Amino acid sequence: MEPPPNFHKNQQRIGLIALLFVIVHVVFSAYVSLAPQRMIPRNTIMDVYRHLVALGPFFTESRITYSHFMAVKYKQSDTWSPIQEFSKIYFSNYNRFPWRLDNLAYVSYEKQLVYEVAAIGDGKSFDAIKNNDAFRELNSYLMHVLLPQTIDSVELTCGFDYYDPSSRSYKPDTLFVFTYDPKGVANAKE
Repeated sequence: MEPPPNFHKNQQRIGLIALLFVIVHVVFSAYVSLAPQRMIPRNTIMDVYRHLVALGPFFTESRITYSHFMAVKYKQSDTWSPIQEFSKIYFSNYNRFPWRLDNLAYVSYEKQLVYEVAAIGDGKSFDAIKNNDAFRELNSYLMHVLLPQTIDSVELTCGFDYYDPSSRSYKPDTLFVFTYDPKGVANAKE
């Protein structure tokens, strides 16, 4: 069975129309994503395109309203270490070495643990949450991955960083601060 007489011409036309559509989309989305805001006209069509079709920018400052943080310091030989936020360290490492995706895995895992512990720990005492599975997993992560093995105490501060667009800055809000002996917390279940 032979194709209709104009079949190949129609295929070429459809292919050219699709190629033209893809080229226009790529150019338009690049313009919408990369051009300064003052150069992009404000109208319904542009707003809908930017929010539903264009691929990026995904993480503009005005869209990030809050994020969890976990600050840790530890006591070793009667001396407290400086406060560290390990997720910021891992994220900084990822920015320097983007092929090291393991740094993002650590950030994601820590954020998940902090979110779970913050959900159960807000306004509660250490004794009330120390046997919770999420807290025990967080403590195991601290003891086996992030901190030196020979420490006496840990001070764990968890909270939110809220973004204030008017001042273009983050404002911390602390949910809890626990100072405890990490060896006194049971290990997480395997």
